[in-house]
Amino acid sequence: MNGSGKRHLLKLFQLLLILVFPLGYLHAQDSLRLKIESRLFEVSQEIPGLSFVLQVQENDKDLSVFDLNRSAENGIWVSDTIADFKSIAQLKDTVFLATGHEGLLTFLIFGKEAEAEATGEFLENLVRNELLLKNDISNANGFEEGALLVMASKVPFTPYHKMKTKILSDTKMLLLVSTLVLFLIASVILVSIMYVVKVKKGKRDLLTQKFKELSFEPLSNLLFEHSLEELKNFDKKRFESFFPVDHLKNNLFKDVMIMEIISLNKNMKGDFKSKLKTIYRKLELDLHSIKKLSSKKWDVITAGIVEINEMDVVEAVEKVKKFAGSENFNIRSNAVATLLNISNDPELKVLVNQDYPLSKWQQMVYFRIIKFINNSQEKVRVDFLFESKNESVRIFGYKLVRYLGLFELLDILLIKYKNATIVEKTEMIKCFDAFSYQDALDLLHRDLYTSDKALFLGIVGVLQNIGNPISESLLQEKLNSGLDFESKKAVMQSLNALNPEDLAKWNIQSKDAEVHQIYDHLIDPVLINV
Repeated sequence: MNGSGKRHLLKLFQLLLILVFPLGYLHAQDSLRLKIESRLFEVSQEIPGLSFVLQVQENDKDLSVFDLNRSAENGIWVSDTIADFKSIAQLKDTVFLATGHEGLLTFLIFGKEAEAEATGEFLENLVRNELLLKNDISNANGFEEGALLVMASKVPFTPYHKMKTKILSDTKMLLLVSTLVLFLIASVILVSIMYVVKVKKGKRDLLTQKFKELSFEPLSNLLFEHSLEELKNFDKKRFESFFPVDHLKNNLFKDVMIMEIISLNKNMKGDFKSKLKTIYRKLELDLHSIKKLSSKKWDVITAGIVEINEMDVVEAVEKVKKFAGSENFNIRSNAVATLLNISNDPELKVLVNQDYPLSKWQQMVYFRIIKFINNSQEKVRVDFLFESKNESVRIFGYKLVRYLGLFELLDILLIKYKNATIVEKTEMIKCFDAFSYQDALDLLHRDLYTSDKALFLGIVGVLQNIGNPISESLLQEKLNSGLDFESKKAVMQSLNALNPEDLAKWNIQSKDAEVHQIYDHLIDPVLINV
C-alpha cells in the first residue's frame, strides 16, 4: 500500500471516530436522562431549585392550546417553567399523542439550563444533605428499575393540559360564571331602563309645567272676558286663536288643558261651569277623552273615564258601559260611578248587574252620586238593588234605605227578611231601629234565639228602642239561659231601658254575682254611658 492509500485510510478512520463517538456519547446521555426521569417519577414532592421546560421542534401544528409559546427566533415551541416533574411529563405525553412530535425536556437548576449528568449529581447532593429523602428516589417499594414505567404505561392516559377553555369542563364553575354574567347583564339592563324612564319622566314634568303656564292666560281670558253666549257662538278656529297653534296638536298639551279645566270646574259654580264645558267641547277635548278608552293601558282608560264623568260627556255612555264589568278595580269603580252620573238610569241597573263585591270605598262614592240624583233629579229605584244576585249590592241597597230616609221601602225589607242571610239581616234591623219599625217585632223575636252572636246583639239593641212587654219576657228568658258577659250586659241594658223596675226586682232575686256587677254599672250615673 503506497503513501497515498495510507492517507485515505487515515482520513476514513478519523471520520469513523467522529461519527461513532458522538453516537456513543448521545446514547450514554439518553440512558442517563431516562434513568433520571425514571427516578424523578418516584419523587412525591417538588424538588427545591429544580424545574423543567418542554421544547418542541418547529412544525405545522398550533401548540398554543397546550400553553406553549412559539419562539420568534427559531420557531421552537417552549412551555412555561414547571416545578413538578409529573406535570411536565404529562404535558410531554399529551403533546406527543395529539401531534406526533416528540418534545425534549430541559432541566433547569436554579433557573439555569443543566445537562442530565449535572442534574443527577444535583439529586445525589440533595440526598447526601438530607434535603431529599432517599426512599423517594430509590427502589424501596421492591420494584426493579424501569418496572414503574412499565406499570405506568398500562394506566389509561388522561391528558392534564386541555384546551384554553378547560373552565367549561367544570360544571360548578360554569354555573357560577353564567350566573355572574346574567346578573351583570340584568343589572345593566335594569339601570338602563331606570335611566330612560327617569329622563322621560323629567322631560314630561318640564313640558307639563310649561304647558300649564301657556294654558293659564288663555283660559282666564275666555272665562272672564267673554260671556257664555259669546263662547257658544265662537267656532273652533276662534278658540284656537287664544292658544299656541302648534301645541294644540300635542296630546300632552291636551291632557294638561283637560286637567286645568277639570280643576277649575270643581272650584267654580254657575255660568263658569257652563263656560268650562263649552271650552272643553269647542276645542274637541271630549274626543281626546273618548279616544283614551281605546288604550291598552288601564291608567289611561281610567283617566278617560274620569274626564268623561267630570265633563258630562253623555255621548260616551255606550263606550263606558263595557268597562262596568272590568276585572280592574279602578276601571270598574270609575266606570260605574260615571254611568250612575250621566246615564240617566234611575233603576240603577249598572249596580244591580254588578258581579264583583262592592268595597266600602265604592259604596261611599256611589252613595254621594245616588244622593245627588235622588235630591235633584228623578227619584232612584233603590228597591231594584234588593233583587240583585250580588249580596254586597243588596246590602248597599239596605244601607241606602237608612241613609236616604226611604221608610216606604220598609215593607219590602220585612218581606225580604225571612230569606235573608245573617249579614243582610244585620243591616235590615238597623233600618228597623232607625225608623222604629215595630211591625218587624215578630221577626225579631223569632231571631232572638239565633246562634249568631252579632245578629243577637243587634236584635237586643233594636228591642231596647222598639220592644214591647213580649220583648221583656223573651229577654228575661234569655238572661236565665246562661249567656256570656257581653250578651248578658246587652240584655240587661235593654231590660233597663224597657222596664227598670222589673230589672231591679230581678237583680235582687238573682244569685249571680256577675249580674249584680252589671246592674250596679248600669244604674251608676257616672258609668251609665260607659
